Amino acid sequence: MTASSRLCAALLSLALVVACSHAHKGNPPHYAIFSPNGEPLSGGPLGFPTCEAALGGWFDRLDGAHRGTVNRESFLADARRQFKAMDLNGDGIITPEVLLRYRAAYATGVAVQRTAAAEDADRDKAGQPGHEKAQGSTARRVGTANVDRDVPDPVMSADASLRLKVTAADFERHAGQVFDRLDTNHHGLLSRPEALLWCNAITPPPPSGGGWLGIF
Repeated sequence: MTASSRLCAALLSLALVVACSHAHKGNPPHYAIFSPNGEPLSGGPLGFPTCEAALGGWFDRLDGAHRGTVNRESFLADARRQFKAMDLNGDGIITPEVLLRYRAAYATGVAVQRTAAAEDADRDKAGQPGHEKAQGSTARRVGTANVDRDVPDPVMSADASLRLKVTAADFERHAGQVFDRLDTNHHGLLSRPEALLWCNAITPPPPSGGGWLGIF
C-alpha cells in the first residue's frame, strides 16, 4: 500500500469513527458537521447538535457585533484562524495525515478497529485498474463522516491540484469561493439564512423530493 493510500484509508477510518460513535448506541448515524471553513462543530466534546444549531452558533461567533450578517473579511479571518488551528506542524501545509490528527479529538476509541478495516478494504482495491488515479479525489472526498455520499471534505477540497496538501493560500482562496457561493444575493454579506445553506452541502437530502439546493 502506498503512503497516500494509507493516508486516505486513515481519513476514511476517522470518518467512520465519527459516524459510528453515535450509531453504536442504537441511535441513527451521525453525520459530522463542519463550518464552511472546516471547523468541527460536532463530535467528541461538542456532542451531536443539529446542523442548524451548530451552524447558528458558528455564525453568532463571527457576527460579534450582532448585526445579523457576516462580511467577507470576517469570513476569511475565520478561515485563516481555522487553518492555523489545523496546522499542527506549523509548516503552513495541511495534509490528510495532519487533518486526521487534528480531528482525532472529535472521534472515539473505536479508531483502531476501523483503521484495520479500512486498510483491508484499501488492499483489496489496490489491484483494481485506476485505483492510483482515484486516490486524489478520494482524499478530497473523505473525512467528513458522510461516507455513504460523495460529499467533498471542506478542507481537502482546497487541494485543487490534487497534491494531497493544502497551503494557507490555497485554503484562503477556497474560502473566498465558498463565501461567494453562500452569498446568493451577491451583496458581500452573509445573512444567517444564507450561512445555513451550508447544511444543504453537508447533510443528507430528504428521502423523497426536494433534494439539495443547487449552489454546491
